[in-house]
Amino acid sequence: MTWLIIGLILFFGAHVQKRILISLRTKLIGFIGENVQKGIVALTSSVGLVLIILGYELSDTIYLYDLGPWSLFLNNIAMMFSVGFLGLGHSKSRFRRYVRHPMLISVICWSVSHLLANGDLKAVILFSGFAVWALMEIFLINKATINFKSFTRGSLKGDIKFFIATIIAYLGISLIHLQLEVDPFF
Repeated sequence: MTWLIIGLILFFGAHVQKRILISLRTKLIGFIGENVQKGIVALTSSVGLVLIILGYELSDTIYLYDLGPWSLFLNNIAMMFSVGFLGLGHSKSRFRRYVRHPMLISVICWSVSHLLANGDLKAVILFSGFAVWALMEIFLINKATINFKSFTRGSLKGDIKFFIATIIAYLGISLIHLQLEVDPFF
């Protein structure tokens, strides 16, 4: 479990450093250059992600709760929303104007869906960590942004493409889970 926690610290630290350590980041960029700084952040994120995966796989399974079979149904609904919000951030849908942080909300939906389906300690640490990070990012971005301008474009064609892409992506993710012998439906 130690590697999982170290990986989460590295991964999240690399992502929030630009919002929290503004003056230190500015000095670092002045000293080593922006491209090198971005490389360090990318490397730290990558190492963190590898440690998260290894730490999760190597950790013992300690069961904390089982929400029963209905939790898989709720898991699938939350995952559909997660995939939708993720796609919304890149779409030309009219719905995009109503959601300020679609990709971070996607991470929260993803986290909640996996907390519904997995009641072991390592899953709680992993998915709660991602949910807290996404909420913190939303707070920090909102605090730092003075004049936010909502997405104003969008069309019916964009809405249709968004819904079709969401369904296809959701089915693709489900097939990948089945290939990994993780049945998201039963």
